[in-house]
Amino acid sequence: MYSFVQDYYKKGLYTSDDLLTLKNGGVITEDEYNTLIDAES
Repeated sequence: MYSFVQDYYKKGLYTSDDLLTLKNGGVITEDEYNTLIDAES
């Protein structure tokens, strides 16, 4: 599931708020969330 989320995030289909929702829902882990957010910076 992470690769799907990562791809959508790179394409701009998910925002950082969407990632936070996915993390809080247990779809992605804290580490995966941090990796995606850090890659944006």
